Amino acid sequence: SDPVVLRTQTDYPLSGKVRIEVTPGSHPAFALNLRIPGWATGKPVPSDLYRFENSAMPPVTLTLNGKSTDASPAADGYVHLNRTWKAGDVLELELPMPVRRVLAHKLVEEDAGKVALMRGPLVYCLEGVDNPGLDLFQISLPRKGALTTDFKPDLLGGVTVIRATGTDEENTPLKLTAIPYYAWCNREKGPMTVWIKE
Repeated sequence: SDPVVLRTQTDYPLSGKVRIEVTPGSHPAFALNLRIPGWATGKPVPSDLYRFENSAMPPVTLTLNGKSTDASPAADGYVHLNRTWKAGDVLELELPMPVRRVLAHKLVEEDAGKVALMRGPLVYCLEGVDNPGLDLFQISLPRKGALTTDFKPDLLGGVTVIRATGTDEENTPLKLTAIPYYAWCNREKGPMTVWIKE
C-alpha cells in the first residue's frame, strides 16, 4: 500500500509558521495530530516552576485548504484532525511568537526579583560580546520597557535577537541585545546571563 506523505515547510523555531501538504496514499481516512506546545498556550513549562509574567497569549491559528479550523488542543496537547484526506490538502499552522517575560516560582530564591526572556520555544540570554562594557549581573530590565526583535541572518547562523532598554545602577538607560541561549559561547569569551534583575 502507498504510504502517507506529509511535506512540511517551516523555518521553526525562527517563526511559528508551519505549512503541511498531505498526500494520503492508499488509506485516506486517518487522524493527523498536530502538537500545540505549552508555550503557545501560556505555559512555558508543564509545571509551576516558571510562568509568563502575563499569561494572555495571541491565539494559535490553523487553516485547512484556506479555511479556518479549530486550533484548540485536547487534554493531550494535540489538535486531532480525523478526516478523509485528499491529495493536495494543505494545513497552515501559525504559532504566535511574541517576546515573553518569564518569572520563576517564588521559592526559587536565586531568581527572585529577576526575569528571563523567551520567544516561541527559545530562552534568551545576554552575552558580553553583544553588550560590551556592561556588567550583565548589575543591570536591570524594567517591566515596562519595550522588547523588540530583529532577525540577523549573518549572526550565529541566522538568529532573531531581542532588543531591550535596561538600566544600570544609576538608572541610566542602556541598550541591550539578547540572543537565543543555545547560541551563546560561539564567539569570544565573556560573561553570560539568562536571569536579569527587574
